[in-house]
Amino acid sequence: MQFHDDKKDYTSLTISSAVLRKEICDKAVWLKIVEEVASAMLHVHKVGFLHNDIKMNNVVLDKIEEKDVEYNPVLIDFGKSLPMSGLRGPKTLSKVRQRKYMVEFPHIAPEIVTGKGGQSVQSDIFSYEKLIEGIFLKAKLGPLPDVLNRTSSVDPDRRPTLEEVLNFLTFRTNS
Repeated sequence: MQFHDDKKDYTSLTISSAVLRKEICDKAVWLKIVEEVASAMLHVHKVGFLHNDIKMNNVVLDKIEEKDVEYNPVLIDFGKSLPMSGLRGPKTLSKVRQRKYMVEFPHIAPEIVTGKGGQSVQSDIFSYEKLIEGIFLKAKLGPLPDVLNRTSSVDPDRRPTLEEVLNFLTFRTNS
């Protein structure tokens, strides 16, 4: 088990708290962080799992002292994670409950809430976009680039793959 904290005061810095406290103001640093989160998600998917709860409070930022990187994002809380071979089918929720879910849990993909689909790589990608959207809105980084904006498409088939997202982010952070 690892403990991720600020070595000075032993507190964890999540993306959520970093945004609220304005710990990071540089758009390039944020782009590198979301690139690393996408890379971590891709690894989780490649070893056959879905995270199923990607959100701003589930990424801890470890401060590091390297030249090119200021923070190492660590994807945490795998309590809802499932092997891709054991995924749950669509939910059945009343319309009232669906509306409540969409408000209380905006990071959950609409196909899961409406019962039109179950957990999938695409639903993790939707949740990832909500994380990015939260960063861009709260850190006032401007509009989301198109490829990132498409990750929240209501149609899971229209969402880009993590490889496409990583290609875009790698190009942006290296240029």
